[in-house]
Amino acid sequence: MGHASASLDFRLVCAESGLVPGEHCPNQLIDYYLPGTSRASRCEHQREALVSAAGTVSYCRACVPASGFRRQLFPNPRPEVLAFREAQGLPASRLPAHNPDCRLVRNTDDDGAGASLAITSPLANAEYLLNRREKQQLLLSCAAGSEVRQVFWYVNDQFLRAASATERVFFSPPAGSVKISCADDHGRNVDIQLQVAEL
Repeated sequence: MGHASASLDFRLVCAESGLVPGEHCPNQLIDYYLPGTSRASRCEHQREALVSAAGTVSYCRACVPASGFRRQLFPNPRPEVLAFREAQGLPASRLPAHNPDCRLVRNTDDDGAGASLAITSPLANAEYLLNRREKQQLLLSCAAGSEVRQVFWYVNDQFLRAASATERVFFSPPAGSVKISCADDHGRNVDIQLQVAEL
């Protein structure tokens, strides 16, 4: 017997994601895997959220009321998958907006690994060469968690504009070293640095 067949094993995986099933994965199938090499992260393709009876706001553990709420499962794609689906015009079921009366700035790990914020354009630490005569602009875009409604863009710590989480924003950057910051409406923030040179 070769090494490959000896080291293969079986496990149950989530049929939706191929990952180790989480607690909300009803469709499971048996899959081969290589112990020690296959990804062992638990699937979170669905996430349980606490929402108001009307389904208009979501709560975290800190602000959920004593009654009048229900548990509901929401699709929980990875931020980059969500951004891609929405860019393709595909439906993406988003969580209701978080309870506006919540006192917690929610950059805690309450949402688990899905709640990250990443700038997808421009590229960090890249150098961009822009032709001023052609009025070339840089694209700002981000990948945000499914609960994010709005993001706020900053250039060199100066507020540029607010945008929806999936909106493509164009702007003319200054020359030199440029800091781009993106903050979301859940208190998360991410910065990148890049270089801009003019032709």
